[in-house]
Amino acid sequence: DYLLIQGQVAHAKTGKPLPYAHVGIPERSIGTTTGYNGTFTLKVPPFYRNSVLTVSYIGFRTYTQEIGQLNNPLNTRLQPATAMLQEVIVMDESKIEDIIRRAVRRIPANYPDRPSNLTAFYRESRTDSEQQYVYLAEGVLQLYKTSYEKDDEGQVGLLQGRQMALVAEDTFKRQSNFSSGHLAADRFDVVKNREDFINEQYFPAYQYWIENLTEQEGRPVYVIGFDRAAQDERARMKGRVYIDTASYAFVRAEFEILPDAQRRVDDYPLYFGNWRSNRYAVNYRQGKEHWHFSDALREGVWRDSGLYTNEIIVTEVLPGRGKKIPYMARLNRNDRFLDLTGDYDASFWASYNTAPINDPKLAARMEAFQNQDKAEQVFDTAYVAQLQRQRDSIREVQSQSEPQARTPDGFVIMEPNGSAFDLHFSYGLGAHNLRSEAGRYRLGYFADRGDPNSLLSKGNDLATQEYELIYQFALDFTYKHWMLRWNLGRDLWTNIYRESAIGLGAQFNLTKRRRPVFVRPLVQYSRLFYGRRVGRADNDYGRFEADDKKFRADKVRMFYGERRQQLKLSLEMAVELNPSRELFVRVGYHLPFANQSRLFLRESGRFFNRNARVPLSDATLVTRNGEPHEGTMAVDEPSFSLTVGVLMK
Repeated sequence: DYLLIQGQVAHAKTGKPLPYAHVGIPERSIGTTTGYNGTFTLKVPPFYRNSVLTVSYIGFRTYTQEIGQLNNPLNTRLQPATAMLQEVIVMDESKIEDIIRRAVRRIPANYPDRPSNLTAFYRESRTDSEQQYVYLAEGVLQLYKTSYEKDDEGQVGLLQGRQMALVAEDTFKRQSNFSSGHLAADRFDVVKNREDFINEQYFPAYQYWIENLTEQEGRPVYVIGFDRAAQDERARMKGRVYIDTASYAFVRAEFEILPDAQRRVDDYPLYFGNWRSNRYAVNYRQGKEHWHFSDALREGVWRDSGLYTNEIIVTEVLPGRGKKIPYMARLNRNDRFLDLTGDYDASFWASYNTAPINDPKLAARMEAFQNQDKAEQVFDTAYVAQLQRQRDSIREVQSQSEPQARTPDGFVIMEPNGSAFDLHFSYGLGAHNLRSEAGRYRLGYFADRGDPNSLLSKGNDLATQEYELIYQFALDFTYKHWMLRWNLGRDLWTNIYRESAIGLGAQFNLTKRRRPVFVRPLVQYSRLFYGRRVGRADNDYGRFEADDKKFRADKVRMFYGERRQQLKLSLEMAVELNPSRELFVRVGYHLPFANQSRLFLRESGRFFNRNARVPLSDATLVTRNGEPHEGTMAVDEPSFSLTVGVLMK
C-alpha cells in the first residue's frame, strides 16, 4: 500500500554521509531524516507517485526530483551553498535584535493559527554511567498541537510502539524511570514556548551577533549566535538561531543550558531533575500555508553521567483543522514510554515512516541485540519469560490481562504499571445547612470565679441562619477500589466551623471506555465545633486563663455553639478533567448523636491570638431572650452539606 524509497545522502565534495538530512514531499509535509551513515527509508502513498521529492540540509543546495523518475535506491550528493557561506554580514547588536524582534512578531503569521494534527516518530534511549545502553524505546505518535497564538500544551496519542531492554532486569528497572519524553513535540518547540533567547523581555540579558548567511531549501537564512551578556544570570542558554531572510520565520535553533543555570532542577518543559548538561536542536519546515514544527533532538547528561536522548520527527502534517485526541487514547505527561513492548524487527512499523538510528554505537548495540541469544546472554530466566509474554507488538497485548485502552485505529495502549496504593488530595467550596433560630443572646465568662467583677460579658441579637459557607480539604488513601478519607472543614466568614472527619469508602468507575466518571460512597465519623459570633467584649480584668490558655488581649470575641459528634454519610460524583485532576460534587448527610454546648473565646488585636473552647459551667453565663440557656445553637436535627471542588491525583 505504499511506495518504498531508500537511499543515502552525502556531501558532494567529500563523500561523507550527511546525518539528519530531511527527505520528504512538501506537498503533504511527509518526510523522514537520514541516519548517522546518511541512509534513509521513506514510505509514500501511491497517489503521490507524481509528486516531487526533496532532499535538503541546511547550508547545502536542495535536491528535487519527481518520484516517478527516481532511481531506487537513491544516492544523493548535495552541493554546499558556497557562495552563501562566504558572505558575512556585519551589523551592530541593536539591528540584530531587531531581526529577532521582527521574527517573534511574525510568529502568528508564519506558524499555524489554528490547531493541527500531525503524525510523528519518537525515540528515546538511556545509557548507564559506563556509557552502556540500558534501553531503546520507539513509537509512532499522533499529535494534536494547539495554535501558536496559545501556550496550551497539546495532546499525544500512541499509534504503535515498542521498547527493548538491553541490560539485566534489575539495572533496567533502576535506570528507566524517566517520563514526559513523548511530549517532545510540545516541550522542545522553542517558537511556541517563546524560550528566553527569543523573548523580548530577556533581550538585555543576551548578546547577539551575526555568524553567517547560509541557505535552506534555496532561501537565504541568517545565522545568529547568542550568549549571556555581562554575567546576567537571567540568561540561561547559549547557541544559535536560524531565521529566514524573506519571511522572518525561525528555521532552526541549536542551544545548550549554561552550566550554572543547569543547577535549576525544575525547568519544564525543557527538563526536570538533576542534570549535568542539556543540548537541543530544533527544526521547522515550510508547508503549504505555514511553517510547522519538523523535528527535535535533545541530549541530556544525567547526574550519574549517563546519556538520555529524546528524538522526534514529524512524518506527516494532516490537512484541515486539528481534532483533539480521544480522551482514553491520550498519553499522560507522567506516563513512562517504556510501558510499551515490542520486538526489534524491520517489518514492525508496517506503512508508518520512522527515522534511522543516528548513534553508531546504539546502532551496533541494536544489531548485536537482534542477533544474540537473549535468554542466555542478557537476561535471567524469569525476565526472559516476562519479555516473551509481552514482546513482538502492541497488537499481541490484546490477549493479555493487563488493563488496556484502544486508539481509534485499534491499537492498544498499556496502562502504566503503577502501585495499587495511591494518595489523592482534594479541596472545594460549599455550604452546610446548620439551621439556627433568631434570639437575643448574652454571654458571660468569669475570669476569676471568686471575683464577680471579673466578668467578661457581651449581648447581641442574632438573626435566623439557614446555612454556613465552608471550604473543605480531604486526603484519600486508596487501595484498588477501597479508600480511607480524612478531611477538614472550615468556615469562610465570621462564625466558627471546625470539622474533622475520618472514614472508609469505595470508588467505582462508571465509564471504563470513555472519560472516567467516578462514584464514591463513604461512611465517616465527624467531630464538629460550631459557634455563632455574639460580639466582642472588653477585658477590664487583665490577664486570665481559659481552657488552659492564657489570655492577655484588651478585647475578646465571644461565640456560642456546641461540639457536635456525627455520623457522616457522603456520596461523591467526579469526572476526570485530565489524568491528574477531577472535578467533583460531594453531598454529605450528617446525623448528630452527641452534642455539648460550648462558649468560644478568641483574643482580638494580638499577633498570636489565643482561642478557648469552654464547656458550660458555673464560670459561664448564657441567656437567650432573657432566660438561662444551655441548649445548642444549631437545631439538633440531621443536616446536609454540598461541596464542589477539584481532586488532585
